[in-house]
Amino acid sequence: MALEVDGEWYEVTVKIASDVDSEVYDVSAEDDDAARVVRETGVAIREIAQRVEHAVPAAQKRQIE
Repeated sequence: MALEVDGEWYEVTVKIASDVDSEVYDVSAEDDDAARVVRETGVAIREIAQRVEHAVPAAQKRQIE
């Protein structure tokens, strides 16, 4: 996914887990990608993880339905 941080865009691979009813129950950024964004932006890893978690479920649910 493309993740915007302070006006710049970064590609981050995202792992999405869903149940048999297509309900998303876990979203996480690939560790290496999140670490790269942290190095390039100085934003805390926890903040990057939270941005990914909040950005993906809504978009993913639209694709599954």
